[in-house]
Amino acid sequence: MSIVHCGLGGKSDAFIWEYALQNDFAVVTTNVRDFIEFTDQIHSGLILLRQSGLSREEQRARLEPVVLDLLAREDSSESESMMNYVVEVWELGKFQVRRFPAE
Repeated sequence: MSIVHCGLGGKSDAFIWEYALQNDFAVVTTNVRDFIEFTDQIHSGLILLRQSGLSREEQRARLEPVVLDLLAREDSSESESMMNYVVEVWELGKFQVRRFPAE
């Protein structure tokens, strides 16, 4: 769901970050510099698209392998949550998943 669909158009990054945490939404953004700063605290997940100017279809294509990978990583001790995960998507099929802040 986009920030516009949530009624958050024009809101600050900090407001959007807090909204995502309160509603258990991961944030997907190309705004790496501003959002990476928020990951020093507990968060509901951040997916950083390192390519800008992507169409919705291109964004979706880059997110699909990430979602499949995250689902495959789940084990019985974890919920279906992105809590404290940061995913950097460099290009189609090339991404890195890490816990941040590290446990």
